[in-house]
Amino acid sequence: VGHVTIIAKDELDKTPLLGVTMGIWHKRKGVIWENEKDTEPYRTVKSDADGSIHFEKLQEGDYWAYMLESPKGYESDECLLEISVTFDSEGKTVIKITNSETGEEIKDGIIDIVPENRSLNREQHKSRRRRSLSKERRKSRRRRGLGKERQRNRKNRSLNRERHKSRKNRSLSREQ
Repeated sequence: VGHVTIIAKDELDKTPLLGVTMGIWHKRKGVIWENEKDTEPYRTVKSDADGSIHFEKLQEGDYWAYMLESPKGYESDECLLEISVTFDSEGKTVIKITNSETGEEIKDGIIDIVPENRSLNREQHKSRRRRSLSKERRKSRRRRGLGKERQRNRKNRSLNRERHKSRKNRSLSREQ
């Protein structure tokens, strides 16, 4: 019987993440992940405060592990992990975790979860936010300016209509 621990950490600052939900499925011969992912997982586990996700009492065999839910502010990782639970000649459990996309073995069980704006550091986030705010301010000023201009035009049109009506009424009253 094998015990697999996967640790979810922030990709940028490597802090453990609470609230990552992963599911694990039995990997059966002849079945591909695309057909299996919509079925109910064998087990579902949520990470604890240390970012640890524990799949306990796994029988010998192959499994798929997939992130079902990420914490707020993080992208849902589309990475599929392949887990192999075997026993060596001495009867010890051998666990191998592999990233199915890259084929890279995950030796320490640590997976990095990507923040929503992963490519930016904190300073870049701040400057981007300032720029986007200033763009929004400029847009709203333009909108307000156009709005006032439109109001003036409407007002002028209605005044012109009233003047026209009053002139027409005066000319009608003179004729009578």
